[in-house]
Order: sequence, then structure tokens, then C-alpha cells
Amino acid sequence: MDEPPAARTVFRVEHLGEIGSTNRELVHRAREGAESGLVLVADHQTAGRGRSERRWLDSPGASLLMSVLVRPRAPADRLHLYGTALALAARSAAESFCGDLSSAEAGITLKWPNDLVVDHADRTWRKLAGVLVETGFEDNRPSWLVLGLGLNLDTPELPRSDPGLDPVGLREVASGPVSRDDLTEAVLAELDTRLELIRAGAGGWILREARRESAVLGRAVTVEEADGTLVGTAVDIDDSGRLVVRSGGVNTPLVTGDVSRLRPALED
Repeated sequence: MDEPPAARTVFRVEHLGEIGSTNRELVHRAREGAESGLVLVADHQTAGRGRSERRWLDSPGASLLMSVLVRPRAPADRLHLYGTALALAARSAAESFCGDLSSAEAGITLKWPNDLVVDHADRTWRKLAGVLVETGFEDNRPSWLVLGLGLNLDTPELPRSDPGLDPVGLREVASGPVSRDDLTEAVLAELDTRLELIRAGAGGWILREARRESAVLGRAVTVEEADGTLVGTAVDIDDSGRLVVRSGGVNTPLVTGDVSRLRPALED
């Protein structure tokens, strides 16, 4: 990133043992009036969730499981920036433990909308992390956001958390030891910088970073939507956070969907 404005967020980290879901607990606390900046970190979740109500499975102590409470100042049409900010923060933090990944012909990239994958030179992905955002409104205005992150430290010996996508742990690709506490600190420091950009009205920085670190832009993708499948080339992430896919000469912006396949770019 270029030089951003100074960071100002104060995070208060609370460590938990076993819990159903850090997101669910933090949503409860948000509704009870907890202040922005509260962070819950758990050793193990028994009811972790990803997007589309998928289960997030983990072994005790094998993942960074955290949720962050934010009380946003941005309008509702800018809320998508917060989940992207956490995903990018986690990407930068994780990469800081990995040395030069180019020698391994791999990189940590953002799989739209908010997943992190280890992106290999042979165009295969392995899922490293996922972000889940939950939102509360009061008087038709956003009152709170709970930003949840599940990031594999060890490679799970568990069922896949995403259909067709094998998992990977950060310790498998890191250049040295990775402690959960150090990673937590690094993620929050990176998130702090991006939250300040959003507060300053500089959300364009977040979108430019998301485009630069994207696993999908410029590549052909198959996107599974609720009402069907779209095959085309991902050409942009627009200012509303939508993935723009070009198919048959038409650009289609997508709000949700699973990018399930990656191939060399199509000719249009």
C-alpha cells in the first residue's frame, strides 16, 4: 500500500476457550451495547460458520478464530469495504510470515468476495481463510458490524470448508514459526490501517488493493449463483464491491456467488 493516514482504532482483545461461534457471541454483545473495537479470539468453535451457512470446522488451537466489532460511520452502500478490509488485512499479515513466496511459485491472494487462498503457479487454489460479516441496523441505519475471520494455522485434517477447494495452513507455507498471538497482533495492525482509510473517506484505497491482490481478475471463472451458473472472464471489482464477469460480450456485476473454477483467460 502507499502511505495511508495515521491509524486510530483501539482494539480490546478477549481470549476465549471453546465457544459455539465468536461471531454469534459478538453479535449478542453488540446488541447489548458493546463498544467498537472489541475483539474475541477463541481456541475452538463448535458451531463456526462461513458464507451461505456453511460450517467452518477447526481443531482446537489449529486456527486463528476471531471476530471484531465495528460501529461504522460509513453509509450502508460502503459497508462492503469492511469485510474486504479484514480479508486484505489478514492477507498482508499472513504474507509477512512467509518470506518470498515467489520462490515457491505461490502467493496469498483474495478470492472474491472475502476468502484467502494460496494461489499456485499451476492455477490451483487451496483455501487459507474466510471472512464472514454480520450487520445490525437501528432506525434503518447501520449500527454495528461483526467481522469474523477463520484462518488455518495448521492444515486441517477435516472435511473441506468449501466445495472443491482443499484447505491449507499458514504454517505449511510460512518461512518460520507462526504463533497465534503474533498473527492476531499483525492482523489487527493491518486492519487498523484500513479502517482509518474507510473513516477518512478513502475507501478507494481498499478497492484498489482488492483488485491488485485478486485471485480472479483477468482469469476465466465459473460462478455458481442462486439462480444458475455464469462462465466468463472476471474483468473488475466495481466500486460497490461486485465482481464483474464478461461473458458473451456482456459485463455482468455479481453481488454474491461462489467462484468455483479457475482457468486461463477466455477470448471474448
